[in-house]
Amino acid sequence: MNYKEIIKSLKELDHPVFTTEDISNLTGKSGDYTKVYLFGLIKKGAIGKIERGKYYLIGTSPYVIASRIIKGSYITLISAARIYNITIQMPNIIYVFSPTYHKPIKITDNYRVKFIKVNKQIIYGYQRYNDIYVAEPEKLFIDDIYYHKSLFYDEELKEAIDKNILNVNKIHEYISRLNSEKIKKREQFLLESRFNLPIDKNTLI
Repeated sequence: MNYKEIIKSLKELDHPVFTTEDISNLTGKSGDYTKVYLFGLIKKGAIGKIERGKYYLIGTSPYVIASRIIKGSYITLISAARIYNITIQMPNIIYVFSPTYHKPIKITDNYRVKFIKVNKQIIYGYQRYNDIYVAEPEKLFIDDIYYHKSLFYDEELKEAIDKNILNVNKIHEYISRLNSEKIKKREQFLLESRFNLPIDKNTLI
């Protein structure tokens, strides 16, 4: 199996981010052989290295890479707003909510990924969008209030409302899933008071 066939297989398997083990499974070679082989692919410019044991296909979006480093994680906050084109900011830090700790890392195109460890009960309300695992528009603002303890991205929220991309019923549902009454009330108050979003109090019970 030559490297072009491996690259093709990774694309077919939807593995723009992959591990040493993934390549061992594809080639049937040992882990030590695979490490040397992957080093050669890096020298060829076919793949890039994220960290020990993790790699990406050259040409993969930094946002796709960032959302696939940790299983069950997703991009959120201002980075999600950038993906949905509801902010004029161009952050080079990609914020990721993750169920586990991971140190910040630098990836392709001078982007840095900041992983924010959160309770697993917060890991919901995200979707696959252009191959990126990212908070849904409604959830990114709930994450905003959860993380900053205030509505930090109020201009972005106004832009989302103006573009009519928010589903108020989904906001109701996502707030109701929060595991803290204090946080629920904070989310409700800020979303209602800043932009008069009709948050149904019955969903907070």
